[in-house]
Amino acid sequence: MDFASLKDQVKYNCNVSDSKFWGYFSICGLLLRMRELYRSESSLEFYDDISMDQISPWIEKRDALWKEMEGSELRNIDIGRASYGPFDVDSINDRLSGSGLIYGAGFGRHMKPNFFLADLETTIEEDAYVVYIVGHEHVRDIDTVPAMVQGRDIFVRKNRIKGLIWERFYEMRSKKYAGVLDLAFSNYSITREDKPLSELDGKIEVVVNDITDMLIAHEVGEIMEDEGAEGWLEMLATFNGTKEEYILRAIKDVLADCSGNGPLAGIIKMQDEGRLGFYAAFLTGLYKAIFPDAISAFQEFIESRDWQKIEDVRLRGYEKFSACRDEVLNAWNGPEGEIKVKKVLEQFG
Repeated sequence: MDFASLKDQVKYNCNVSDSKFWGYFSICGLLLRMRELYRSESSLEFYDDISMDQISPWIEKRDALWKEMEGSELRNIDIGRASYGPFDVDSINDRLSGSGLIYGAGFGRHMKPNFFLADLETTIEEDAYVVYIVGHEHVRDIDTVPAMVQGRDIFVRKNRIKGLIWERFYEMRSKKYAGVLDLAFSNYSITREDKPLSELDGKIEVVVNDITDMLIAHEVGEIMEDEGAEGWLEMLATFNGTKEEYILRAIKDVLADCSGNGPLAGIIKMQDEGRLGFYAAFLTGLYKAIFPDAISAFQEFIESRDWQKIEDVRLRGYEKFSACRDEVLNAWNGPEGEIKVKKVLEQFG
């Protein structure tokens, strides 16, 4: 196998995807993603400073490349004499078996294609799913998806998780009181005063391992709750780029998290305050908007340490969003599905 050729082919598709979808991000979101992509391509650590003098020429070149590639299409991945579609993940990884590499491809928000080529750290095989723990990433696109599902395969990207944790650490340092972040980091003996940052990296590796388990639980929850959800992907594609797409994805996320197989059930069983703090810290604004009861429960927990409050909100969340998922699917699979789905989702603003 020609590793350099494979890497170049995956990178080409990453660039095609980025050239088509960079405009979907806010200016701030785009700059943050470009900064982390530069860090990845330059083999910098998360605690390394990046000056504007360093990154500005790279941004100019990448911007020019994206303009040059506008209108380009994704290419097949050629390995030896065989050619595979860019989303034929199973066949490509069968071919990579024994090489220590793992290939990932899927769709994120806005149905943006996501690709990566990385080192495979661990494979966990269960009856209902297979988990691939992804290590160092040789190539990736601009998106920062920490975990993804393809069929019954779960890909968890430890480097993306580590980046998110470092972001939350810098966020905690910038605030006098950070609430759930103080709760989260203190359970790993991490404080905002920790220095030098290079030594903090070892502590953050411990957090990465725990968050990896939490994300696996989320993806397993999604797989289990997908049973009987025919038409969901078609519905997402129809609402691509609209507020309805974001709400539908948030409904699915909350449902997976609150399920018996999801991360909240495991956190409650272990009564793990650190994981609960990070779970709350990673919630998106839309999650907070459609399920404000959870945010209130997390804030109350900081004062009370009452795990029953978290269990109660988990059960309410599962009941509410399981019913909502079913209502959406029934609307979609009936006459005038698109109109009726929009009507159902009006309750979330």
